[in-house]
Amino acid sequence: MGIAALAAAASTALLQSGVHAATPAATAAAAIGGTGRIQPAGGVIVVSAAAGRSVEQVLVKEGERVRKGALLLTLSDQPVRALERDLAAERLRNAERQSAERRKAAELELQTAKLTLSQARAEASAIANLDERTFPAREKRQRDNAVAQASVALQSATSKLDDARKSGDAELRMTRTNLKLADAALLASRVVAPTDATVLEVHVQPGSSAGGPAITLADTSRMYVVADFFEGDLPKLGAGQRVKVSNTALGQTLDGAIERIGRVIDPVNRLAKVWVRLDKPAPADRFIGMQVDVKVDGAAPAKDNRS
Repeated sequence: MGIAALAAAASTALLQSGVHAATPAATAAAAIGGTGRIQPAGGVIVVSAAAGRSVEQVLVKEGERVRKGALLLTLSDQPVRALERDLAAERLRNAERQSAERRKAAELELQTAKLTLSQARAEASAIANLDERTFPAREKRQRDNAVAQASVALQSATSKLDDARKSGDAELRMTRTNLKLADAALLASRVVAPTDATVLEVHVQPGSSAGGPAITLADTSRMYVVADFFEGDLPKLGAGQRVKVSNTALGQTLDGAIERIGRVIDPVNRLAKVWVRLDKPAPADRFIGMQVDVKVDGAAPAKDNRS
């Protein structure tokens, strides 16, 4: 074989070798990956207590599941605020009872005045057309005077009822406002869970000064990985794509699926956020904030769901 033929054969062999060697590399390059951090649904919630007081009781511990509205801790002025609230509620009940009694009495007086006036008018009308021989003029004047007095009494009763209503309404408004203020003061002396969640951290203990972070909560029933992906990979991603999440500290690979893809690309690093919902909350719920590697299935993306 001549030199030219040997060169051609060698070139062909190198080309074929290059093609076969590039295939695994091309396959690896086709994989889509990113890095992210494990996060609970809704993020982490840090609950604070009002400043200027100390912590009286801590009623929860780390890892405990709490319901919305559950009492987490109380402050030093809570017993006083609770007593003030009870007194304000009692004053309101008394004001409501007294207002109802005064109004009922005024309404009864008004009804009595109406009946008295009606009776006086009827009696005056009965003798109005009689002559003095049948009914003396003095008696007629007395009947007319009775009508006038009954009219005055009716006006007075009407005024009393109006005053009872106005004064009662004013007193009720004041006592209801006082109760609202007492409720607000009592609420400020307590820290409650804003939602169903798991207690991640307790930052205070009885005797601690309030004012800073008190308890950290999170909804760990749904766990996510919020990952960064390069802008060039975004067109290859879609909602529903399967994802593998890994970190040596996890001890296992976690499965999940893309739930939504961010629309904003960072102008500096050219990365966008992608939210991956994990199939199971455990063990990710014990590693909130951990950095993980994310590998996306190369299958064609499902219907896009960009946030």
